Amino acid sequence: MQHLGLSPQTDGQHTTDYDVHLSPAIANEFAAAAFRFGHSQIQGLVQQIDGPGKNIDFKQLSSITFNPFSLYVDGAMAGYVRGETSQKLRPGYLFSAQVTGQLFRGKEATGLDLVSINIQRGRDHGVPAYTRARMACGLPSVKNFTDLAKDMDGGALKKIEAVYSHVDDIDLYTGGLAERPIQDGLVGPTFACIIADQFLRLKKGDRYWYETDEKPQAFSKESLAPVLDLYGHDICLECWGEAGGVKQIVSLRASHPPLPSAAHIYRGRIGRKWMLSSLARHSCLAAPIKDAKQLAVIHKTSLARILCDNIPELASIQRWPLRVFSTANPRLPCSSFSIPKIYLDPWDESTGSKY
Repeated sequence: MQHLGLSPQTDGQHTTDYDVHLSPAIANEFAAAAFRFGHSQIQGLVQQIDGPGKNIDFKQLSSITFNPFSLYVDGAMAGYVRGETSQKLRPGYLFSAQVTGQLFRGKEATGLDLVSINIQRGRDHGVPAYTRARMACGLPSVKNFTDLAKDMDGGALKKIEAVYSHVDDIDLYTGGLAERPIQDGLVGPTFACIIADQFLRLKKGDRYWYETDEKPQAFSKESLAPVLDLYGHDICLECWGEAGGVKQIVSLRASHPPLPSAAHIYRGRIGRKWMLSSLARHSCLAAPIKDAKQLAVIHKTSLARILCDNIPELASIQRWPLRVFSTANPRLPCSSFSIPKIYLDPWDESTGSKY
């Protein structure tokens, strides 16, 4: 994040790197392949934990999908949230059977296959093959399956070679998942490249980015000064992990050549036009917030506070809920100052408001 300038400002300064030539549109390669890597990390069992931290129950994911009745029991929602914020993600490229044959099965014996759906979606969207994507990211070209041995897990490569007749037939989703993760990361170099490029363009190509100095939507320095705890930053770091997020999209194992900068990709110096293919527009803030105090409140919002405010039975939660609790991320009472409350007074338009 620091290498690409994606970290948020914390000193009241504006960003000055808005580029009118960058498109913040969502790339097909990102939406239909790379950012779906998390499907391989879904746990097949959903855990419930009580207040003291004792396990209550495990349920198969397929048994509760579109079947919310277990949530209606008093305290059940809090139990599920404690469980979901305690379970670790599944590492690697293998998928739980709950999503490869039981997805959305309801009362039927079998369900859908999420992996097949993802692969077919990529083909429907015309996503280029894996070998083309890795070349656009500056990785060495490959002529046969053997050339992939240095980048892919051995077991995964054998399975791929048994399914695909030619190396150029490998789907981007399949090939990207099979790559060995980069240092301190969750994905391999190809997916890391695509994800980094996307986030960079979302931040630097969107003229409504909340920190930009572009007028008329720019916030004043006074409105940015109190911003110390960005909600969006929390989510980014929580989703990727401290070690797996910041470095994940910019670092490589020593055995890999350095990835080209995302700037080279989106400027076409190395990339191809398909890297700019889009599915939808995105803006960090749909409508600019002009009131300084409103902005300060929004920036102090955290996922932990949202969970505490909406699930009274929860009572406690980690400061960073998308990271498992530990000595560095202990469960805190919802009343803790580390989970600041959200006050809507700055939106009060009544006469005589102190705001």
